[in-house]
Amino acid sequence: ESEVGKGTSVSIYLPRTHDHATQEPVGRHDGHGGGRAKILLVDDDEEVRTVTCDMIGELGYRIEAVGSAEEALARIGTERFDLLITDVLMPGTNGVELARKVRTLDPQLPVLFSSGYADVQMFGEELLDEAVLKKPFRIAEAARRIEAALETAVLN
Repeated sequence: ESEVGKGTSVSIYLPRTHDHATQEPVGRHDGHGGGRAKILLVDDDEEVRTVTCDMIGELGYRIEAVGSAEEALARIGTERFDLLITDVLMPGTNGVELARKVRTLDPQLPVLFSSGYADVQMFGEELLDEAVLKKPFRIAEAARRIEAALETAVLN
């Protein structure tokens, strides 16, 4: 219902259920060495980086974040990570180039790309669908993609 000068009122009617709500666990990976997996996030946008870190942290993963590919390469050269999540479009070295460089340093490190639709179109087949977390994403989708990337790494 809308009335000029007074605003709009929206009513939503949902069907009643007597079922009890259940919550499915998200992200069950225990990582390597008995603790949760350690993830390196690379995104040049500070706000996106902060929100994504909070989201992944809520899943129980140990998360570290940097703002550029160069910072990521420096960290990967000195620390052990179980997964790299990188934005695709960044100034300087983009996420696809970063993944190529990382594979020379640590061929076993799985890479998950965080990308908008336009980014995927630009890079085509280099960004396989299973390796892309499309923005904007929900926590459950992030959990599934992270879990799949970590499980694939363990199998290889």
